[in-house]
Amino acid sequence: MARIADFVAIQDHGSTIPHPQTGINDVHFPPFDAPDVSGAPAILAFRVESKGDVVLSASLNGRLLFQEPFKTTPVRSWHEVISTSGIVQATGNNLTLAASGQGSVTVSDVVLHFQAWAPSHPTPIMAAQETRYSQPLSCGVRTGVIVISGRHFLQSRTLEPSDIEVFLGRQPAEVQERLEKYAEDHPEVSKETTEILMMDVEVPHPRDLHKHTDEQAAIVAAYKTRIAALKAVFRKAKLCMYGTLNPDGQGRPDGEEYLARLEALKTAGTQGLYDQLDYLVPVLYPRFGPNDSEATWTSYRAYTEQGIDGSRQLLKSDNTSLPLLPVTGFRIANKNTVHNRELLLDLPVDDPLGHTLRVQLEVMAEKGVQQVVFWVGKDSDLLDDPNPNGRTVTEHVCGR
Repeated sequence: MARIADFVAIQDHGSTIPHPQTGINDVHFPPFDAPDVSGAPAILAFRVESKGDVVLSASLNGRLLFQEPFKTTPVRSWHEVISTSGIVQATGNNLTLAASGQGSVTVSDVVLHFQAWAPSHPTPIMAAQETRYSQPLSCGVRTGVIVISGRHFLQSRTLEPSDIEVFLGRQPAEVQERLEKYAEDHPEVSKETTEILMMDVEVPHPRDLHKHTDEQAAIVAAYKTRIAALKAVFRKAKLCMYGTLNPDGQGRPDGEEYLARLEALKTAGTQGLYDQLDYLVPVLYPRFGPNDSEATWTSYRAYTEQGIDGSRQLLKSDNTSLPLLPVTGFRIANKNTVHNRELLLDLPVDDPLGHTLRVQLEVMAEKGVQQVVFWVGKDSDLLDDPNPNGRTVTEHVCGR
């Protein structure tokens, strides 16, 4: 996260100490917050007018900041650097000014200047299918993720029991041999690469693990066989598996299929599915457009939050967690919408990215996600058809 300058106005009007009527020699300011304070040095500033010989002291959250003698002077400012970390708190700060001696002090325009953590958007990574994305990059996008199709992992041909049986029976040497062939056919992806490789096995799909009650443990074991083979061939690469969680399309917390999916994937974690992975991959493709119902069109925040929060419940067998690498894209992916396959920049609404991708990136920033993958089908700046307006990757990632 980035560190930014921020401030909080504690009090505008003046307070005289000792109080002219009561003689009380201190003033307690209302509690104030310093949201996302970073712990770096802060500055307490105020205007001061003193009369006579008086000593002014300030305490913040029970810690003495200064004790300074004043004599009669014109109105001037006072700045006190708070260099000790931990004094300024994110919420409920208590500031007290006190005076002693023969005189009085009037303080006003009390402000605390502090440094705060500001969420920074995750780094966007462009990923093409089967190869490294090699087109010119703009607007902070980089490469570093390669998506390898399921056929290179000998995924099942169909969901028919006979095909699933073949999938479950594949031996590690068979899968490794097929991945060696992938490496031979794709010399641009070195076997010594340190990039992120995403295993894209979709038959059977991890999102449907809950539907295979009787075979769930065997399917998890088959996935693990393929992850181990990938690690054997690309021993220095970072590994992840596509589809470790698909949230409910609207982010509904009580969605029955989502809850069943989550439980199955949590169980898979206890069986070691994620033990050799370096990232979890929530699938966060755009799902709805402006001609859908208001509830669905405005569900991008809930949908993204659920994908991230749910993924953080998926643990390795030793109960440790993995960083997230969400995957999203530039078109609507949902057969149950009038906008299916429509590119985001072609959605019939002002600022389409502001309603979709930017919402998702804001949520990821708030939740501390460091990287996000933008998937494209081929190594080209021009996006695949349907693309009636000749939209490009660059247009989408740069928002223009």
